[in-house]
Amino acid sequence: MSGAPPHVERLAERQRQGPRAVCLADVEPEPVKFLWKPYIPLGKVTLLDGDPGQGKSYLTASLAASLSKGEPLPEEMVRREPCKTLLLSAEDGLADTLRPRLDGLGANPRFVFAYPGPVDLSTEPGRETLAKLMERHRPALVVVDPIVCYLGVGVDMHRANEVRGVMAPLAALAAEYRCAVLAVRHLTKARAGRALHSGLGSVDFVAGARSVLLAGSSADDPPERALLHIKSNLAAPGPALSYALDGGFRWCGKSGLTETDLLKAAPETESAPARREAEEFLRAVLAAGPVPSKEVKLVATEEGISESALRRAKEALGVVSQREGFGPSGRFLWTLPEALEAVGE
Repeated sequence: MSGAPPHVERLAERQRQGPRAVCLADVEPEPVKFLWKPYIPLGKVTLLDGDPGQGKSYLTASLAASLSKGEPLPEEMVRREPCKTLLLSAEDGLADTLRPRLDGLGANPRFVFAYPGPVDLSTEPGRETLAKLMERHRPALVVVDPIVCYLGVGVDMHRANEVRGVMAPLAALAAEYRCAVLAVRHLTKARAGRALHSGLGSVDFVAGARSVLLAGSSADDPPERALLHIKSNLAAPGPALSYALDGGFRWCGKSGLTETDLLKAAPETESAPARREAEEFLRAVLAAGPVPSKEVKLVATEEGISESALRRAKEALGVVSQREGFGPSGRFLWTLPEALEAVGE
């Protein structure tokens, strides 16, 4: 026994045999299966896009909670057998954020697993790590949040061929283990004409996903949030679903919000000057590279910048928060997105 994951052994065997085409007469047609119809197909990659602060991680925790109890998801009518979720979360602490969040959602934590270590999906060892986790836990849902933190420092997320080099193997793992992979991604600061082109990085993130979801709020009425189904290759798109963040997460039925509502810039408010000041502060503080978030917040307080203005500036600039280290010694580093792009060049 080599100890390698099954998909690695099968790949090695195929390589030894040489290339061989498949005759479609030998392929038995099979229906597409869904973890959450029509939003999240099984055996495929789904992309969840949205701005920071719109509850994407809370939404994925809500999915994990419902799956852990076998509860129907929105638009579903019947219960299911409780099933497992595997979380790869680079931005949220396990003890102070994920577990309390899941407890608040009533999850059965025995069905939710989190891997806090680094996983570089651009390398074979990184993909083997994920494959071994899938083999061990057999999750129905794997959440990669956010996908940019698992690309590896050598990957330029704006280059199509490099993004495909990550998305294609990820899709292969989803198919191999018959699970749904949900990759979370932030939107760019500059909005494109269409929602499918507004995410951070190459459009090949979208091309590599069979389903794409967009989470966000109305610029005219920020508390009103919705999950939109903006791409669906395997079924008719599902209706827009309303959700609320009011000290927790809850679904609120169908929504009338559209892509235009979620992508429209928020109107200028009285706090705009404070936000601009905070943006200038962040650009200056992060210009030389990553800085621990605690240090940024401490200096901001000393400079008279409010926590809310700093948060809005962080969202406006697309500042990326990445975890460094594990356990009590771990910390979060803030980095400007252009600094991450420069690393990949």
